[in-house]
Amino acid sequence: MTVLAPVVSGPAPAAPVNCVATWVPPASTGGSASGRSRLFLQERAEFRAADEQWDGDADRALDVRRCALRKEHVLASCAVPAAFSAVRVRGEAPGWYVDGGIRLNTPLLAAIALGATHVIVISAMALRYAPDGEGGVRPHLGNATSQVMHALLADRAVEDLLAVQKTNRLLQQTADKVSLTSRNGRPYRPVHVAVVAPRPGQLRRLAERAWHDHYSGTDALLKLKSNAVLGRLLRIGGDDASYYELLSYLMFDQQYLQDSYQAGVAAAEELFERPSEPDQTAPWRLYDLLGALPQ
Repeated sequence: MTVLAPVVSGPAPAAPVNCVATWVPPASTGGSASGRSRLFLQERAEFRAADEQWDGDADRALDVRRCALRKEHVLASCAVPAAFSAVRVRGEAPGWYVDGGIRLNTPLLAAIALGATHVIVISAMALRYAPDGEGGVRPHLGNATSQVMHALLADRAVEDLLAVQKTNRLLQQTADKVSLTSRNGRPYRPVHVAVVAPRPGQLRRLAERAWHDHYSGTDALLKLKSNAVLGRLLRIGGDDASYYELLSYLMFDQQYLQDSYQAGVAAAEELFERPSEPDQTAPWRLYDLLGALPQ
């Protein structure tokens, strides 16, 4: 799960609140290729002028629906398939929805198109690639499944972050020489992005520790603790680093959640200690940003 905190500089009303869910097409339509990302957006009427209102990106199958957010919107946005059933949303854009992260885990495009100048990405998974490894034994089912999960939930977000950093560099290099615009004519502008996320492999190690502390013994299995049963089912696909990587996506354990939270706190502290952003734009601090906002 990823949380975006977009901030629009200048004299503007309070920032909007939104959640993203993935619309599941009925069986009678064009199948899974017809699925769309829907961003349900609650904002004040004066937040943006009518002629500047952004309604989504048809080429990316991303729609914006402005409405009052309700419980079913939030539940739909985190309805992970296989773990939770689809949620029915009524009213604006009715239908059945599952986790928005399936197609759009980190809606950077939406935040930027809605006018954000600074974006804080708080992610429950690593948002940079691990260093290159060496070839080993033939991958098994667990390796492949873990890779699919990471590609589904993280790779798109990593690539979107790299795209924003690339655009920032182009704007910095061209300065006032040329005007860069998107395919719909919207001018590009620098967008400062700060990322708070665990390091690659960190959550896997935390999941491994929680597993051995609470669920690897026979007592937990005899008590039919859900994590103990789930962990043993996943072991069918193999028992190595990929096993714990996959377990980290599915484990609901108090120790694991607390350790993950502390990892997030450490990542936030590290962010403020870094001398500059990865894309070499001028660093910015939360207290500087808050001081610049209208009172």
